[in-house]
Amino acid sequence: MPISPAFPPPTPMLLSNQDRPPACPFFMPTIKQIAANRLNALRSSGPRSVAGKAVSSMNALGSGIDAKSNLIRGEDSAALETLTREYRERFLPATPEERLLVDILIHDEWLLRRFRRIDAEILECEMQDAWTPKNDCAPARPSPAAKTPSAASSAASIPPSAPTTA
Repeated sequence: MPISPAFPPPTPMLLSNQDRPPACPFFMPTIKQIAANRLNALRSSGPRSVAGKAVSSMNALGSGIDAKSNLIRGEDSAALETLTREYRERFLPATPEERLLVDILIHDEWLLRRFRRIDAEILECEMQDAWTPKNDCAPARPSPAAKTPSAASSAASIPPSAPTTA
């Protein structure tokens, strides 16, 4: 397959401390930078306290779609336990396959509840934003006919053109 002109040809890797253009994504780090990075990584120990570890475990969490835990910040663990108990009492899974299917039902129901809440929050935010005046829009100006009271009263005094029958 021929190389498309939209894609530039691959740039050779630099294996020494050569000068390179700033912020160019095609160049690899120098040997000196790799060595410095490895030394910094050896000194890094990450969070040490239980609270610090709990906080850092949620660093990559954005929406909760790919959460490793069923619960994310702000969700009620009692509600999840109730949901789990209700499904297990309803279906009484006896085999591994049945347990798997019930677990899938619980997980999907919990995600649906999360997505509905997120959707409602997004819509609420959008609605609040829709009613917020924008600085780049000029305020609406009334039409000249609306300013004069005589135009409105004269329109009301015009008789109908044809009689109506009921």
